[in-house]
Amino acid sequence: MADAVTREGLLARVEQLAPVIREHADRGERERHLADPVVQALHDAGFYHMLVPRALGGLQVDPLTLYHVVEAVARVDGSTGWCLFINGCAPISAAFLRAEAAEAIYGPRTHTIMAGAIHPRGRAVPCPGGYRVSGRGAYASGCWHSTWYLTFCHIYDDGATEPRAAPAGGPEVVVVHLPRAQMQILDTWDVSGLAATGSHDVVVEEVFVPDAFVWQLRPQAPSGAPRSPCPTPARAACCLPRRWRSMLVARSYAVILPGPCGSRSSSGLWPRARCRKMTSPPARRHSSPSSPCSAYGRANRSGAWRETRATALAARTARTRSRAGRISVAPL
Repeated sequence: MADAVTREGLLARVEQLAPVIREHADRGERERHLADPVVQALHDAGFYHMLVPRALGGLQVDPLTLYHVVEAVARVDGSTGWCLFINGCAPISAAFLRAEAAEAIYGPRTHTIMAGAIHPRGRAVPCPGGYRVSGRGAYASGCWHSTWYLTFCHIYDDGATEPRAAPAGGPEVVVVHLPRAQMQILDTWDVSGLAATGSHDVVVEEVFVPDAFVWQLRPQAPSGAPRSPCPTPARAACCLPRRWRSMLVARSYAVILPGPCGSRSSSGLWPRARCRKMTSPPARRHSSPSSPCSAYGRANRSGAWRETRATALAARTARTRSRAGRISVAPL
């Protein structure tokens, strides 16, 4: 996985995986998580580590290549594409951890699949050496096969009932990373479409997370700057793009855009999207299935971003016109 790869080569891998994804797509919808052979095939292709630096054994691709791969997978099966977009982009967060933590999660010979919940519902209480973390996160897509979990938490002083206020206003937020064994999956994902994403709720109860596995989210952070000095020139060669929030939004279009173009989702699952069945209160069944900061993105800056925006706009325009050509309007 350490050799440089091309966009064409990765798209060829998607074609090779397509029969496996199609074969197990219905099973995934029944079981409400991706089938084991699909997850293994995605891992063997290196797709979960596309944003991991080559210095750590990843593929280190540019954002636009990532989008093309996610889009190609989503054309085969919407649920698989969604999980890849979530789990495959999670390495972004490791760019802002200390080098030893990033290497522990994504280093050579690791088989990490990171799930997470980004709405800050968790509670992180500072303590010597780190934080005590508790909370419940929703929509943790791909959590069933995950090996690590990240969640956004508000910082609370010990015994406090309100979160600590940030200097710029609003509560302070930290992003914490912990092993799968320290979280519990609640079987809550009972939906009519994209069921195989397995976007269950996840609970963490009084878990100690070392400070090295935590970074603080600020109004202007992360901005592409590493949390700690670059450990090696090889890791400094790749840095996360400054417009990381744009990247998180743009990657979702790679999953959404194939919908109107004939993917599995558009024929059966897409119209129903990711909506929970409306129940009050929702039924919840419990289940217990058993940085190198600077190594993440300087190579993925302005040129790739201009190309990404132009390609996304052109694709959206073409698909909108295509749909418009199929619509008949009754005369007044």
